[in-house]
Amino acid sequence: MYRDLNKVWLIGRLGQDPVLRSTRSGKKVANFSLATSRKTKAQDGTEGRETSWHRIVVWGLEAERCQSRLKKGHSVMVQGEVRPRSYKDEQGVEHQVTEIHSDDVYLIDRPSLVRNPDESPGDAPVTEVSAAS
Repeated sequence: MYRDLNKVWLIGRLGQDPVLRSTRSGKKVANFSLATSRKTKAQDGTEGRETSWHRIVVWGLEAERCQSRLKKGHSVMVQGEVRPRSYKDEQGVEHQVTEIHSDDVYLIDRPSLVRNPDESPGDAPVTEVSAAS
């Protein structure tokens, strides 16, 4: 039997501190940008990096935890689903955006936790930032 699946995992760095707001009904929602990068090689052999930016949306208690524990530059793993959305700006122009609505956000490192200069930030301990923590 075929089943659809809309699930994504991203590992990247926060481009900004999470912003926490409340909906009209009082539900908490946090938003932040996440950068993922990959190495590239041009036809002439020069190497570079290509960065993609993702809009992350987190709801409820998880949103509050993200806002209080995550900061710009932190490395995180985000698990969620892809959701397209459209909205009109103040001038009435319609915009299409793609967001990742996250179920779980895991803090992979905090740059300040790395004490040994020879140690990469990825060697820092993994700390979960989810409802289970």
